[in-house]
This record gives sequence, structure tokens and C-alpha cells, in this order.
Amino acid sequence: FSNPVQGSTFVKHVFQGKWQRYQYDILKKSLENDEAILIADFGKNRTIKNQDATKAEYFTAKQITVHPVVCYSKSCNIETLTIRDSAIFMSNDLKHDHFMVMKCIDDAIDALKAKKPNLKRFYIYSDGCSSQYKGRKTMNQLSKIRNTSIIWNFYGSEHGKGEADGEVGCLNRALDNAALSRKFVFTDAQDTCEWAQENLEFDEPGSKRRFIYVPEVSRDNSDVYPLKGIRAYHQIANTQEVGTLRVQRLSCFCKICRRNGHTTPECVNSDFVTASTLVKMTSKNDNKARFLLFLIKFIFQL
Repeated sequence: FSNPVQGSTFVKHVFQGKWQRYQYDILKKSLENDEAILIADFGKNRTIKNQDATKAEYFTAKQITVHPVVCYSKSCNIETLTIRDSAIFMSNDLKHDHFMVMKCIDDAIDALKAKKPNLKRFYIYSDGCSSQYKGRKTMNQLSKIRNTSIIWNFYGSEHGKGEADGEVGCLNRALDNAALSRKFVFTDAQDTCEWAQENLEFDEPGSKRRFIYVPEVSRDNSDVYPLKGIRAYHQIANTQEVGTLRVQRLSCFCKICRRNGHTTPECVNSDFVTASTLVKMTSKNDNKARFLLFLIKFIFQL
């Protein structure tokens, strides 16, 4: 039991996985009218398959990106009803990076706000993949958001299966049936998304599903230094100060933490959850500019 598992002991590894899932269940059952939960996860790339594909098409088949975001929020009309709203994003862009992640998250949040303008706080749940969700560049973009309160929670390592995986399974089964029965000939992400919009979308009072095509994702070269100890944090939230994040080793959704914005040490789970701390993201571009300024001053002094 003392052998390390993903940088931790086995007992700690299991505890973190179960604790994060336990806190998710608490949050989902006690969701407030001005709160929403978003569960995000990349699905396996969908390979374009057709029943009558040629040999060349079979061996050079295209792939498309599938990224579901399952959202939960309270109904405006029925007080006890929690609405499940699934948004499945599709794109020909195969880069599973933080730019694609933030594009899908931002669009999902904007859609929820359009339906419920009173939403003020968003809880995101995802796995801890460093190149997609739990990395320095994703957290840097999170630290720049000021007009919306976002608390990003991470499942325990190797415990990241969630409801987004079920959406991918439903989509793949429907696409396979359509291709095998020759109902449609798929060529890329756009026509696959259009077919899904016509055949798989629904809008019921308590459950909704929609498909969104992402034509392109804008990217830049900005970079920051890694956030020290980020692998140990399972709850990261933005603050009112750009570039500053509030981090916590484990998530907690007790009434005291939620009422005080997760900033108080008077937590009922203080035996398990350490107090949150503030950390700053440091841009590499800022350090380069400082070095150039120092170099210019040094040259003029000579």
C-alpha cells in the first residue's frame, strides 16, 4: 500500500478518487438556481466510415474531433427540476489542446447564459490531462476570466470517467448504424454534425441535446511558466484579479465553503480539505520584456 501510484500512495490515490466523486454527488444534489455544472471530456476521435467505401477511402479514412460538455442547471419554471443539457462539439481540427477545450467551454457557458441570464457560478468537472485541462496554459486562460465565477474541479487520477463518455457512445452507435444501413454518406465533421442535428437532437423539459460544429479554433503563442504543484490540486478557481488563481488540494462543497466562496478556513471538512491559497501565473513574455529592458539599460550604462 505504500508503493507510489501516480506520485501518491495507493490509499491516498483511492481516497482522492472517491472524495472527488463524493463531492460531485453533493454538488449535483444541492445545485442552486444561479449555478451550473459542466462535465467536459474529449472522446476518441471519430473515424469517418461508410459501408461502400473504396479501398483507398478505407485506408486513408479521415478523423474528426468529438468533445461533449454535459451541463446541469436548475429549471426556471419547475423549482425541483434539474435540467440536463448536453452539447457535443465536432470539428475537423484534430488538435486536442487547451485552445479547443476553452473554445468548447466558453461556447457552452455562453449558451447556458443565453437561456438563464441569472447564472453566476459555473462548476467544471474534467480529468487531469495536462495538455488539455490541467495544464499551465489552460489555467492561464482561466485566470484571465473576470466576469464569470468558474471553479474547475478535477477527478482523481485514473477516475475520470463521466457522463461525457456516455454521450460519445450514443453518438458512435448512431453513426455506425447510419453508415452500415447506407442512410447517409459521411465525409467530414460538418456533414456529420448536420446529420446528428437532424436525427439525434432533442429538447425536452428536463433533458436536452444539441450538436455544434466548430469550423476553426484561434491559437496564439502566449506561454506561462508551470504552476508549481498543480498535479496535487483538485480544485482551481479564478479570482477578480487577472493572473491570480485560488487553488485547493481537494474539492469541497459544504454550505460554509459555498456561501463564502471557498475562501474561509471554517470548513466542516477541514480534517480532509486544506485551506485554499492564492497563486499567480507568470508569463514568459513578461520575463523576456524585462530582460530586454535590463539589457538595454545595461548597454546604455556602458
